[in-house]
Amino acid sequence: MTLLDNQQKYCALGQIWPFIKTYKIFMCPADKPDGLYYQRNIYFTSYVWNGANCGFGPPGGGQRAGKAPKTYKLSQFNAMSIIEWETDEKTPFYFNDCSSYPDEGISGRHGKGATVGLVGGSTEKIKVAQWYSSRYAGPALQRGMGMPMGALPNQVWCNPGTLNMVNPGLQ
Repeated sequence: MTLLDNQQKYCALGQIWPFIKTYKIFMCPADKPDGLYYQRNIYFTSYVWNGANCGFGPPGGGQRAGKAPKTYKLSQFNAMSIIEWETDEKTPFYFNDCSSYPDEGISGRHGKGATVGLVGGSTEKIKVAQWYSSRYAGPALQRGMGMPMGALPNQVWCNPGTLNMVNPGLQ
């Protein structure tokens, strides 16, 4: 069994599989395998979910034994919260799992913008340059630390388990 086969097997055990029943929806048609694609750990999808849906991981970070992350129901988010986006394909590390911090990248493969999925079921097109502003993700790879506190919570920094909606370390 290949890594892709194994990932698809577990994808089919997921909660949304009974509604979509096809692997094609998990891949952007423009996401073609190249040298960077094969450096990823995740092959079955072009998209990531907002790490806010699990509080950005277990307390203290990392996958500590016995410390499962807290997960949240969609009803705990604002309908305009961004829950899914196509991550930056130029950085294979962003495909390390299927959830990300908002400042870990968004794809520019479709020109100057990317389409994101909102909790309420709609989509929104966002310019890549706008993504890295305080309106959305803030500066790249800062884990929210570069966000002005007055800008929080927002559509992507929306962790229901914290006061500031980013992560417990910023409270």
